[in-house]
Amino acid sequence: PPRPPVLSMHRCRVQLTPRLRPPPPPGPSVLQLLDAAATRGDVTTAKQLFEQLRASNAQLSGRVFLWNTMLKAFANAGDYHSAAAHVERMRQAQLEPSSKTFGKLMEAAAKDGRVEQSEETWQRLLCSRHPQGTE
Repeated sequence: PPRPPVLSMHRCRVQLTPRLRPPPPPGPSVLQLLDAAATRGDVTTAKQLFEQLRASNAQLSGRVFLWNTMLKAFANAGDYHSAAAHVERMRQAQLEPSSKTFGKLMEAAAKDGRVEQSEETWQRLLCSRHPQGTE
């Protein structure tokens, strides 16, 4: 029987250029700077960085952890009034406070010498976790 024709395959070399990733930015990220300012209780710097992040990153703006990081600054500064206003602003932005939100609000109240507000915040946390009739 006749043999099928032999197909000749030529090898060709394709040189791929690797995609270069941009170098990481020098120094810490804005989020890291916000966390550091919040840890120090530096509300002024934390507010600037928080608003910068909200304006530049819509996806991050809607994340509770970002708002809690700003709340951490108020708590470490012992500024209950501003912390409570921040939580209200968070709710107006349609964000559901987490247990960490309540914890930071309680911390702000305690450091500001507002024991009653700290206890009220604890009760609100318990009620939000176990509404009446669901226990």
